[in-house]
Amino acid sequence: MANIVDIANDIGQQVDIVDIISRYIKVTKKGRDFVALCPFHDDHHESMHISPEKKIFKCFSCNTSGNVFSFVKKYEKCSFYEAVKKVAELAGINDPRLEHVTEKRVEINPNLVPLYDCLEDLSKFYGYCINSAEGKIAKDYLHSRDITDEQIARYQLGYSLSDGTKTVNYLQSKNYSLKTIEDIGIAHARSVGTSDMNAGRLIFPIHDLNNRVIGFSARRLSDNKDEAKFINSPGTALYHKSNVLYNLYNAATEAKRSGYVYIVEGFMDVFALDSIGIPSVIALMGTSFTKEHVEILRRLNVEIRLCLDGDDPGQNAMMKTIPMLDKAGLKYRLVYQEGNILDPDEILRQKGSDALKQYVNTLVDSFTFVTNYYLRTNSLQSPEDRKKIVKHFMDLLVNEKDPFLYEDYVAKLARITKFEPHVIKKAVIAQRNKGKLVDETNTELVFPRHQKQLKRLALAEKELLTQMLAHEEAIQFYTTRVESFVDNTYRAIADYLADYYDQHARIDINGLISSLENSTLTDKDDVINTVTELYDGINPKMAFKEKVLDDCLKVINEEKTKDFNKSPLDETLLGKSEEDKARIIQDYIQEKNKKNTKK
Repeated sequence: MANIVDIANDIGQQVDIVDIISRYIKVTKKGRDFVALCPFHDDHHESMHISPEKKIFKCFSCNTSGNVFSFVKKYEKCSFYEAVKKVAELAGINDPRLEHVTEKRVEINPNLVPLYDCLEDLSKFYGYCINSAEGKIAKDYLHSRDITDEQIARYQLGYSLSDGTKTVNYLQSKNYSLKTIEDIGIAHARSVGTSDMNAGRLIFPIHDLNNRVIGFSARRLSDNKDEAKFINSPGTALYHKSNVLYNLYNAATEAKRSGYVYIVEGFMDVFALDSIGIPSVIALMGTSFTKEHVEILRRLNVEIRLCLDGDDPGQNAMMKTIPMLDKAGLKYRLVYQEGNILDPDEILRQKGSDALKQYVNTLVDSFTFVTNYYLRTNSLQSPEDRKKIVKHFMDLLVNEKDPFLYEDYVAKLARITKFEPHVIKKAVIAQRNKGKLVDETNTELVFPRHQKQLKRLALAEKELLTQMLAHEEAIQFYTTRVESFVDNTYRAIADYLADYYDQHARIDINGLISSLENSTLTDKDDVINTVTELYDGINPKMAFKEKVLDDCLKVINEEKTKDFNKSPLDETLLGKSEEDKARIIQDYIQEKNKKNTKK
């Protein structure tokens, strides 16, 4: 039976990528290719290029790229399987195999099923208890915070009885063992028996992306300040604090329709935005933003709207989050209203829904937020701190084509860093001139010795990878002579490409991209964007030259050797030939990569 990737390859050969994309956005012919305003960011310059010959698209602004299925998948915010079906429908292709192929489903470890079931029953029990006479205290509190009964039901809010043994007894009556009850993280031993650690508290169930309950957050309702305000589930087989985002399932569903998701600090902020018609919102629940959160947001593939509290801790948290979003290449904007120190829930209760709507729709880019932050706090004291800010925005300055925006950026940076505008411009010019790494008078590659080692190594790996996408001989060269790259993205592509070639005995870029779209690679968007970028730069008439591969390998071996000149491998490398050195270092790198992958 054919799999979905094979079906996609067959359909992809029959469709015109320009025709399919033009069903969604307006495209304009430009030479042999087509251009369009990119729908994946706020585009004003027709940054998206579509090649009907290569059957790929690429945005030269936000870097989103891929084949026809990638476009539909990202535009429709659907799965690869759904994108293939949609493309076939738009092209009028009736492939009966699609009726017999099902989408990949996440299978649950059978050992975890009792935990999921126990948590689900417990959540329902908490929901029953909030409607009891004792639970009135929790409902009254929620009503005092303007939370409606409809929201209480929709968010499955609950209450844990003050006698925590009753909760445990209820679960045992449902045939759950004491071990299972302990394993879900709500039970602790007392002299009177095992009791619910959430006893007497308002309950917020936490769901995963598949809408399964994985834990709880319990809020204190008493005036006892000696007790923690919130108790969150401890780490369990299902609940991992660094992965948790409140309201994730509901927000993910809504985000596909709206194209954005708000990130707030707490539960009440989620309810506040929901009450003004914005259900696409998730909360950090008092935790710091993590790299696991970044990966979750990457999979949502929508604009992130960061809306942490307006006070100093909230604004400082926004500043810490910005570099993480930048590094991940995610699309985002930040909620910023000068002078505001309130959180969304406070704005709603003190100023009303119109004020909250105005606040959450006051969105700025990172440059505006960061420059305002430093102007307000005046915290850039040392020259090194001020230089770091200029370096942080260097890519923005280098790539800005609008002269008016460029002058505005330079002026604002000059204000907060106290560097003269002409000094900043001089640094930008130097950066623009840097990295012209190919001697255009020579047909062979040139890797200048004066460039930094990492840059020289990356250039060699990039060129060899480009050759692999263009020539089968280069793939064989990689597997027999190189074996592995140092750059993580290049290594992932090269290894995936080698496996793809082993399975198909040929290079098919669109098939490769489809295979990547259907894969479980963590950074598949980055990988696909890089593959598309490299392939887009390939001249179909480019002849295979083994000398180019030899030049690349020479540079790679030289730079790897230099990288380990001061390492514990020194003694091992002494007296070895250049070939043996390269092999020893390669083995070391592979072991190092395996350890990094496991981490």
